Amino acid sequence: ELGKIKNEKCRRFIESLPASSGKPLEEVFKDAKPSAIEFLVHTLRFDPEQRVPVTEALKLSYVSQLYCPEDEPTRGPLDTSDFEFERRKINIKALREELFLEVLHYYPDKQSQYLAEQHQLGQTYNVSSYRLLAPGEPQYSSEEEDGDA
Repeated sequence: ELGKIKNEKCRRFIESLPASSGKPLEEVFKDAKPSAIEFLVHTLRFDPEQRVPVTEALKLSYVSQLYCPEDEPTRGPLDTSDFEFERRKINIKALREELFLEVLHYYPDKQSQYLAEQHQLGQTYNVSSYRLLAPGEPQYSSEEEDGDA
């Protein structure tokens, strides 16, 4: 199941911990209701394919009072282009540009002005110009994560 952890640094850290057979959740959380333990067992999984889907988790008895199928907000799939920068090996300048463009989304007049100015200067930003990450490759190196870069 640890193989499903995409962040290599996180996975290495967990693998470096001493091996343990663990304790039953009923021992760790002695005062917890059985329904709470059931909820944890079904939702705390490293492998998302083994984790119960949200729609099913809401039906578990621990949170079932919160579930109202007639009032559950749903929507179609997200536009994956909104997350394209997460698939790219970007630098801090590109990350700042992504953040700035996200802020401008809430100020359409300023957004139009900024994009027009960038176009006029020949400085249009396109996240697709950054290379795709290789499978398992972190977006940033350890030095970047620690603030050394």
